Amino acid sequence: MAALVNTKSNACLRVVLLVLLAALLPSCNALFGADGLYPSKANDYLKASEAPPLRFPESVTEPDIEDAYPIPSLQYSNVLPKRFEVPRVDALNAIEGKGSVRIQRFNDDEWILFQRAPSQTWPLVLHFLNSNQIALAQTDAKQGVIETELLSDASNAAGQLEAYRFELSAGVQKNSTEVRVQHFYRSRDGQPVEQAGADLARQKNMLKLLAEQLANSPDRSSHSLLAQGLGTASKVAMQYEKSGAPYLMLQLPFDRGWASLGLALRKASFEVSDLDRSEGKYFANYIDRTRKAEKKPGALTRLFKRDEKPAQEQQSDLVIEARQTDSGVKISLQRRAGAQLQANEQAFLLRKILQKLS
Repeated sequence: MAALVNTKSNACLRVVLLVLLAALLPSCNALFGADGLYPSKANDYLKASEAPPLRFPESVTEPDIEDAYPIPSLQYSNVLPKRFEVPRVDALNAIEGKGSVRIQRFNDDEWILFQRAPSQTWPLVLHFLNSNQIALAQTDAKQGVIETELLSDASNAAGQLEAYRFELSAGVQKNSTEVRVQHFYRSRDGQPVEQAGADLARQKNMLKLLAEQLANSPDRSSHSLLAQGLGTASKVAMQYEKSGAPYLMLQLPFDRGWASLGLALRKASFEVSDLDRSEGKYFANYIDRTRKAEKKPGALTRLFKRDEKPAQEQQSDLVIEARQTDSGVKISLQRRAGAQLQANEQAFLLRKILQKLS
């Protein structure tokens, strides 16, 4: 009998609590709602408006002050559509993520591309040389140059000495470093020795050993204050014409910029159909293989077509032009024929290229 009374009491208590909770919910809105006694101010900034600058009387000398939060003017609002879809954030490519290492080649030039700032790379290169007990003759962090002492080479029959020169410079992308290694011979009295081709194998071997060391370096490394002068800014940036048309400005020699653009197009899902080196033009189609179909298939379709590939959005008949200017290599993009791309469409495709330039 007692158990029955307790069960009824618990049921009544639950009902009372539910009634009280239902009564309190409207009261919370009355206290903290938009029209309550204590309205939330979390979204008040959305109602903010631009006020005119502060004006001083003529009798008062106006102090030299600047607006701490200036509102930039939008110069190209007339070329942007009124309605648009915000694109999904691109996934970070693992091989081009922070800390990744690649050996790149262009003609006879070969270098390590390291996805860290020069100020972080400099101590790692020094650690590599010190851990291998390689004596240093010169270190210039501001210029990014390291030269070793003269070293004995057991494989050299003439008994000549060898030395290495390491050159660090900022890469194309922000917070990236290019490391080059130069090998040369010296006679016993320190004079240069002309021996073409004999040092290439040792130079490539040193470059490979350094790349392996950088790839296995810890995620957290020290910074060199002196090497910060090498810079961390990107050598490529998106800029705009007076008409609002976007373009990329790449601060590289044209030959390397042309080759870098071709590699970036392949990485960024552009299918190059033709090119004209003399005119500086690539002819290509863009296919977005990551875009999903807007219309979801039915249950039967999903059951029998499990291996269906994602829908592909294609921009065809594009011409990507690279032109040498006083500021660097200017890269622009447009359709070859038909309706011209809008500024936001050009910017979308150029941003895909920008992320893959190296």
